[in-house]
Amino acid sequence: MKIGFSDIRKLVDWSGDLVVLKDSALIDDDAAATVSEVARSATGALRIKLHDKRAALVDLGRHLGLFKERVELTEHNSGPVPTRGESALEIIQRRLAVIRSRRLGREAGSSGEKPAVEDQQAEWGQAPRDE
Repeated sequence: MKIGFSDIRKLVDWSGDLVVLKDSALIDDDAAATVSEVARSATGALRIKLHDKRAALVDLGRHLGLFKERVELTEHNSGPVPTRGESALEIIQRRLAVIRSRRLGREAGSSGEKPAVEDQQAEWGQAPRDE
């Protein structure tokens, strides 16, 4: 968690073009833990490299379960949608065709009765649920 919320101002002071590394005695443990590397180049320039903040936040989010690694299509109150090897687009197209045929049936003057639950499930490509 230290890395994801690190602040460079806890490690260096700067004014204009001058950047000065703070004394190690003044840097707290959390700030020190964010440092990946401190090096001096051949020209004498000091280089400070911090751990990857974005990667640390992504790891934290995964640990807390904020990201879904696998998406599952579900019906409202009825569990997973059977796909029969279909893509999401094919499932949507099939269901839209069912809705269109129902609408055309109502417009043609059908009785207006709702089909039984088993008939609806068969139409959507679902196996009836045991209740």
